[in-house]
Amino acid sequence: MQIERLDSGNMYQYILWDENGSRVIGGATILPHAERLVHLKNINVTTERRGRGLGNVLLERILIDFQGFEIAAEVFEGRVAWYERHGFKRVSKHGTLVKLLKPP
Repeated sequence: MQIERLDSGNMYQYILWDENGSRVIGGATILPHAERLVHLKNINVTTERRGRGLGNVLLERILIDFQGFEIAAEVFEGRVAWYERHGFKRVSKHGTLVKLLKPP
């Protein structure tokens, strides 16, 4: 498994490749907001690869790459506990989405 990071200047794209490097099995998008604040727009692993810790590996890489940054995310209630295990704190709720922040 390999994680590739692409930087387009206004967005960071993470691509999670399978063991052979031939198939995308996950990904994430990070949007910069302020000097030391980024927004984790999405993080996903393909259905057939879920439950194997790959999302954890992907998020840990993002947390390493953005050490010293505050990281914001908006997620459905059912995903909040997973983010909290990675140090995110619940800030507010807007409809069906919960806003979370990971301090630097």
